[in-house]
Amino acid sequence: MTNHQKNVERFSGFAELYEDVRPSFPEDVIALACGDLGRKPAVVVDLGSGTGLSTRAWSNHAQLVIGVEPNDDMLGVAQKQKTTNVDYQQALAHDTGLQTGCADIVSCSQSFHWMEPHTTLQEINRLLTHDGVFLTIDNEWPPVSDWQAEQLYHSLFNKVNQLEMTEPALRDNQRKWAKDNHLINMSRSGYFRFTRQVLVSKTELGDGDRFIKLALSQGGIQNILKHQPELIANELVAFEKAVKEFFGGQPRRFYFSYRVNIGIK
Repeated sequence: MTNHQKNVERFSGFAELYEDVRPSFPEDVIALACGDLGRKPAVVVDLGSGTGLSTRAWSNHAQLVIGVEPNDDMLGVAQKQKTTNVDYQQALAHDTGLQTGCADIVSCSQSFHWMEPHTTLQEINRLLTHDGVFLTIDNEWPPVSDWQAEQLYHSLFNKVNQLEMTEPALRDNQRKWAKDNHLINMSRSGYFRFTRQVLVSKTELGDGDRFIKLALSQGGIQNILKHQPELIANELVAFEKAVKEFFGGQPRRFYFSYRVNIGIK
């Protein structure tokens, strides 16, 4: 199985959970991209579109939005919520099959780190119009809510990361690239006249159950649950019990933070 296939398979089996609890990105991201473009985009291409959360976010701001997603499960959930100007197709980000110069904006929301940057940026350059805009959008996890719950989240994912690095059956089921290098890779590609990073945020209500489900919607935990669930079972039980105690059944504000890297072709 190739690295691309491993990354695609990693996201099988939890699409409904992903759709249920993940936030869509802030409207400010769209305002920034459209402002840099200088007009309403005719076509936006959303690479690694998942369940369509990030694709649908563009629907009121473009004539046509195309979500490109290779995973069957994620694509199936997205297809259930199609609107008149939103379409989806199954393809890898570095080989979309879309027409050259078709997109005013190309976006990657929580997905660019799963794509080989050199070939993907080549494809993005091919897709963009001569003055098009590319952006990557990445959450900072977890959302800010209860500091004790956040501390538990970090402890849990320290264990997840350790297991994914040290257990051969888990380590070999992924290939990802550092988010910290997104802007560097964009700048060094030579495809963009200007690049920059912007920090944005949004607020949503959430409770302990949502906080737990946000953790469970992460590919790292799902990788372990699919292949060696016994390695994380005790930690998950303790995490869920403590989070519920801290939240006490009450909703709180969840502050979601994003790093947005923008390239102007």
